[in-house]
Amino acid sequence: MNQFKSIQFFLLLTLASVFSCDKVRENPEPDYFLVNDLKLIEMDAIGGLAEFDIIGANNVKQEVSVSFLAPKHGVILPVNGDSRFKYLAYKGFEGIDTVTYKICRTDLCKQNQIRLNVIKNPPAPCFPVYSKEDVFAYRQNIQFKQLQYKLPLMAGDYYCPKNVLKIDSYPSWIKACSISGDSIYIEIVSPLVVSSLTGTIVYSSCDTTNPSIACKTRTVNIGLDTNQTYCNQIFMVNDRQTPFVPRIHKSPRRDNFIDLVDACTNTIDRRFFDFYVSPNLFISWTHDENSCSLKKKAGQAGTIGPYFLYYIFRNKVGIKDTGTVEVKF
Repeated sequence: MNQFKSIQFFLLLTLASVFSCDKVRENPEPDYFLVNDLKLIEMDAIGGLAEFDIIGANNVKQEVSVSFLAPKHGVILPVNGDSRFKYLAYKGFEGIDTVTYKICRTDLCKQNQIRLNVIKNPPAPCFPVYSKEDVFAYRQNIQFKQLQYKLPLMAGDYYCPKNVLKIDSYPSWIKACSISGDSIYIEIVSPLVVSSLTGTIVYSSCDTTNPSIACKTRTVNIGLDTNQTYCNQIFMVNDRQTPFVPRIHKSPRRDNFIDLVDACTNTIDRRFFDFYVSPNLFISWTHDENSCSLKKKAGQAGTIGPYFLYYIFRNKVGIKDTGTVEVKF
């Protein structure tokens, strides 16, 4: 009997131990990254500077990767290699800038924004420096499809952001002329019908921070190289007067005619070049369709000349033109 009581006491003690362990068991900490969306962070960037910890703000404990879309009015930089980052606004910008940030873990990514109210961020002081020269020459060659050009302003000048830059005059063969930043933008009249492509562009730079200083006027001497063939979007190819004389083992070739009509380098669309003949001729192509042979048509109609070979072609911007050569047998 005493032995049974001892066994009973042992079982009760064991069960009590089991139940007591159950009562103190800890639940695992919730994974906030899986459960919650990322936070919209709003803060001031006083003097154009703000620091933030998006990992801490979103209570992320696990290892993740962080990326940003570049802000419009500043840059994002890491701070000391930890989870903090720094926003630095460009000098002179004041207002609201937004930064989209993304946090990824394995194949799960979430994103939200940081809204920054940039205040007390004046532009850096600027002191304009003007070159001692008033005039400089600039020469530019026209090439095919290049009807717009960017010209530098006067070398040696430094232009402050608040300076007023304006075009005063430009030659008639320039269709449009504007100035912005450190460059002049011009658009050439097409087709080019003037023989002398020289002239001057006059522009002014005015320092608005110091009204006592008068505007600085600049004159740009510009000349287009008249030794070059000018290629524009209008074909100026005339019919060839020299007769084409077919001989044995020599036939009209597309490549030869492309070189003949292509006055400007590599402007012809070689995929679009074809030959046609007058009704009194017969044309047959080789297997590669790069060359052909021309014959008189049989019968009375074929004995009557003249005989003409027509070619049609197109440049790389889609403008078509045609040409004609006389065929002599």
